[in-house]
Amino acid sequence: MYGVVLAGGSGTRFWPLSRGAYPKQLLKIFGDQTLIQATLSRIAPLIPSDHVYIVTNPQQEEQIRFQLPSLSSGPYFISEPIGRNTAAAIGLAAITLSKTDPEGVMVVLSADHFIRNTKAFTDTLLLGESVARGGYLVTIGAKPTRPETAYGYIQIGKPIESGSGIFRVERFVEKPDRPSAERYITGGNFYWNTGIFIWKISILLEEIFRFMPELAEQLTKIKE
Repeated sequence: MYGVVLAGGSGTRFWPLSRGAYPKQLLKIFGDQTLIQATLSRIAPLIPSDHVYIVTNPQQEEQIRFQLPSLSSGPYFISEPIGRNTAAAIGLAAITLSKTDPEGVMVVLSADHFIRNTKAFTDTLLLGESVARGGYLVTIGAKPTRPETAYGYIQIGKPIESGSGIFRVERFVEKPDRPSAERYITGGNFYWNTGIFIWKISILLEEIFRFMPELAEQLTKIKE
């Protein structure tokens, strides 16, 4: 399994502590590690450092390299010359990995998450990996604790297998208004969208070529 860590955030939410050149993933907010250091520590039991790729931008790359000395050289950094969006960043990582291991599984992570229960998290990643190897695109939801309007939501559908804890996605909902968020909490079939994804590289690229032809065209040029 490969870890793809998205680390190109602008840092505006924690301003003035975080800024464009020094966003929150580079700050020590919960303990002795910065958020991006903690992200790599969490996945270390599952993913060796030579399978971790950091997608960032030239403005932040130097600082991230300084914080992650074990990843200070080689193909571990993918620097976007121009910031686009999450899909473009993930596609760039996927097309890069496809050159060496197209049938590998990649887990997409944010650099600035705080996750307390590391054991439950790694167990979830392993379960997601097994599902992804079956050809599914996997996303991880978090059980909501409040009607939050700053997060996206996932509405779950029927379980893939009874008792597995794995469900088909009914739909994604972008940041809702307060009444909608309250209904989601009451209904019990909505989860916060964590932005953590697991999938086979080849399957993801097939879907990009199917549904996002303009992005696919640019990725093809990059691969060539």
